[in-house]
Amino acid sequence: MTRKNKYAKFAKISEPKFREILRLFCADLDAVQISEIAVLHRNTVNGYLRSIKQTIAKI
Repeated sequence: MTRKNKYAKFAKISEPKFREILRLFCADLDAVQISEIAVLHRNTVNGYLRSIKQTIAKI
């Protein structure tokens, strides 16, 4: 069984969409801007950004 997204364990979005969120996060955009560009709900983007930030903090 293959997962839809190898970066997020229980992701509801595709891997390319997750990579787009990550790329926009690295471009220092906020959640509202990312949600408009990626065409996702702001709460969804906030959840992924929170997870990304927690992963960065662990390093």
